[in-house]
Amino acid sequence: MAPSPQFQRPSGRRTMRKRREPRPRGRARALLAGLLGLIGSLAAAVELAPAAGAASAPTGSISLVSQTPWVRTTAGMHLDVSVDSTVPAASLEVQLTLYNELTRRYDFEQTTYQNQFPTSYVQGDSVSLPLTTKGLLQAGGIAAMVIRLAPPAVPGPAEKAPSNGAVFSLPCTATCAGVYPLEVSLLDSSAGYATLSQFTTYLVVVPPRVVSPLRFCFVLPLGASPAMSATGDPTVPAADESEISQLEGDMATHPNSSLSLALYPQLSDALADAASTPLPRHASRSALRARSAAQRSLATLRQLVSLPNVEAEQTTYTPVDLAAMAGEHLTTEEATQVGVGRASLAALGAPSTRRPFVASMPIGPGALGALTNAGVREVLVPSTSVSTVPVSWYFPVWAPFRVKGSPAVVDASDAELERYVSGRGNPVLRAEQLLADLAIVYFVEQPPGNRGMTLLAPGNWRPSQSFLSVLLAGLSSSPVVRSVTLSQFFDQVPPGSDEIPPGATASPILYRDVTPGATLKANSLPTGSIARARVDLAALESLLPAHSADIVTLDRLVLIGETVGLTGPERAAYLGAPGRRLRRAAGEISLPHGRTITITSLSAKVPILVSSRAPTPLAVDLRLSGCPPGIAGSCSSTVSLRRHIYAVVLQRGNNTIDIHLSARSSGDFFLYLQLTAPNGTVLTADRLQIRSTAISGVAILLTVAAALFLVVWWGRSELRRRRSRAAVPAATAEGTAAASPPAGGGRAAPPIPSSS
Repeated sequence: MAPSPQFQRPSGRRTMRKRREPRPRGRARALLAGLLGLIGSLAAAVELAPAAGAASAPTGSISLVSQTPWVRTTAGMHLDVSVDSTVPAASLEVQLTLYNELTRRYDFEQTTYQNQFPTSYVQGDSVSLPLTTKGLLQAGGIAAMVIRLAPPAVPGPAEKAPSNGAVFSLPCTATCAGVYPLEVSLLDSSAGYATLSQFTTYLVVVPPRVVSPLRFCFVLPLGASPAMSATGDPTVPAADESEISQLEGDMATHPNSSLSLALYPQLSDALADAASTPLPRHASRSALRARSAAQRSLATLRQLVSLPNVEAEQTTYTPVDLAAMAGEHLTTEEATQVGVGRASLAALGAPSTRRPFVASMPIGPGALGALTNAGVREVLVPSTSVSTVPVSWYFPVWAPFRVKGSPAVVDASDAELERYVSGRGNPVLRAEQLLADLAIVYFVEQPPGNRGMTLLAPGNWRPSQSFLSVLLAGLSSSPVVRSVTLSQFFDQVPPGSDEIPPGATASPILYRDVTPGATLKANSLPTGSIARARVDLAALESLLPAHSADIVTLDRLVLIGETVGLTGPERAAYLGAPGRRLRRAAGEISLPHGRTITITSLSAKVPILVSSRAPTPLAVDLRLSGCPPGIAGSCSSTVSLRRHIYAVVLQRGNNTIDIHLSARSSGDFFLYLQLTAPNGTVLTADRLQIRSTAISGVAILLTVAAALFLVVWWGRSELRRRRSRAAVPAATAEGTAAASPPAGGGRAAPPIPSSS
């Protein structure tokens, strides 16, 4: 970017010394005029910006408040909408446009999500009601309308339309049962009847007699968020407690509607812990309120799962990716998640009837095999976990299916129904659209026989009060949809298809595949951390025999650490809980350090003092060795031990353990000590110096033998010396006698030479 002119350097010194000429007044005036023009244009832009924003902002909205979900030709329909607009009420009109009956579910989806109506469905029959119509506008901006239907095959209304409604003549014969799109628009008559806002709901006309209604099971996850902290303290989300209360009230109000709960037991366990937490005598008011709230929520949850129209289904202890576990070969963790979840659900007091299993995430063949090994025979999976129906099938299949090589019966949540719970917008409208979608399946896409659909809500989804109340009320009064629990669904809807395609001689069985989808790599688990946590937990279980409650809590934390969606630090905190508890226990015990014990005999009983600061007993093993750990196989120790392992229970304070050892010689040597958990995990280690002043029998024997040898050697040497001394005088005397002359003066004979 080029620098501005005022910051450019002059081209030369001469130019800098040149005297500036005064600018002409005309140029200054032009510059001033330009600046004023620029300021004026900026001000105009600032003034026009809010006006443009105001012009683009919506000036009115219309939304659904309530409607009659199931309509009979003899009763009609009540429709209440909420109107909010800055336009005067005298200029507003509510327009109702009824379209022809939908004959395909695909067309239903087009009208729901894209607000597109194929030309074959456009009827052009619409009625506009001014907002000032007598009896139309109620308090709070609610417009209450009545829609009546003319008998079939009657050209035109057969009765007078109500003042606050309309009469539509259905272009049909016989019962006219079906689903009809109803477009509701808010118009501004002062602006050329411009459409300010609109939505599409559905008029569902039911037949007078229904044969084999569509089974529908709504499965709602509960307790997907961790309800315990990494320290084991219950931290139940307030939203979960509110949802429990809401569900209990709604299900008690609508006894004809059924609901299946994918209840993750970590929530109920956290509530039980919070409800039974002992508080100090002078506890704070907030602590007392928290415990009282947990007690109320736990009682409400138990009452909820005991209702006859509510079924708590089997799940893992916490939401986990079973496919990722199978991919990491964590089969033991899968079995633990299922087993602990089943036991906790039974402890809650839920009826012990057969419970299907609800998988919160897509599963593959490996995870399905692990579930069947755990005794599961009926499984519900998300829509993304199944393959598409083969095109060779004559009818769409609204039923469970089988997987080749597996004894389980599987059903998948409907992908189109999942949009209503995961989407945004008016919850009342979404609930009514869900009911209409079920009706379109019953009317136009259901083959003969019992058929059904399931809807598994996402784990992190919480139903609004309006959505759930509208849905449950619609299911309670529906003649074409029967609300069932998940076990009732598997009982009443057989797998496969009852429809026999042309030329077939028997009813086929539908086989489909389950697939983990794209979640296998995205949710990989730290197998090393999980394995380390299990080793530490096993060590604690053997170390703390009287702490079964603590072991259970730590086991729960490891399971929660496998929850889908945790961040790396959160997962590490949960999985590291057993290790932290083990290190704390190890820090509470100590061995004698820097001590020297003197023994005066080769075989002695040595006291080992072990100190424990733990408030409760600890079961440990004292392991002894004369060699440093790790080199025992190549070490020649000077000490022998009667026992190498002493199993003891440490009490708080000083504990004395008497050990028996034997020294092969006198002197100083080290005794290496290790305190381990009974499963072999090392807690602490040290060494003790042993000083032996005893003389062994071998040493005494050697000393005596050496003394005897010295005595014998000295005696023999002394005897030789004495003999040598006795031989010297004899030789001298003999020599003297030989040197003297013989008697008679004769001459001595010469010596005889030696033969040598």
